[in-house]
Amino acid sequence: MTWPLLIIAVVWLVWFAGEDIDARDAQGWTPLMVAADKGDYERVVRLVNRGTEVDALDNYGWTPTYRRVTSRLRSVRPQPKR
Repeated sequence: MTWPLLIIAVVWLVWFAGEDIDARDAQGWTPLMVAADKGDYERVVRLVNRGTEVDALDNYGWTPTYRRVTSRLRSVRPQPKR
């Protein structure tokens, strides 16, 4: 299992088992960071409504908001010049 699938599996286990919603993986990612990075708006809203820490920092000092912005930038491709 690759690490992104493992993180998603952990997020689902945390969500359905009612475990700590601010649990972290080895890189300091919380379920909110994973949801933000994936652009999963519904999961972000559910986690925030459950009281997750919205300004948590990962091991690199990035917040969930910064994760979402950078994931969007990775998906933007430059347009060819005409």
